[in-house]
Amino acid sequence: MGKLVMGDILCVNLGQGPQVRRFLRLKMTKSDTLVLTAREDSNKKEPVPKSALVGRVVEAEAGGRTWVPSRENPLKRFWSRLTEYGTHKPFGIG
Repeated sequence: MGKLVMGDILCVNLGQGPQVRRFLRLKMTKSDTLVLTAREDSNKKEPVPKSALVGRVVEAEAGGRTWVPSRENPLKRFWSRLTEYGTHKPFGIG
């Protein structure tokens, strides 16, 4: 978990099968370490227990095309990080 950086795509299992989420940051509590994540269809940060973490996605293939998350458009990546992947409004806008 120490090598995760904001924006990494994670595979987590919360008991309903594997799900894909964006990593935001770690949150330490007295009882556990949580992984704060963002989903594509939500504007809320969702804490996930570290035990639900399956792994980090480094490459995906679908329909004969390969997608590598680390090769995203730099401007899109910057804006996404600034808004914490849609969970935060930058500069108090909105």
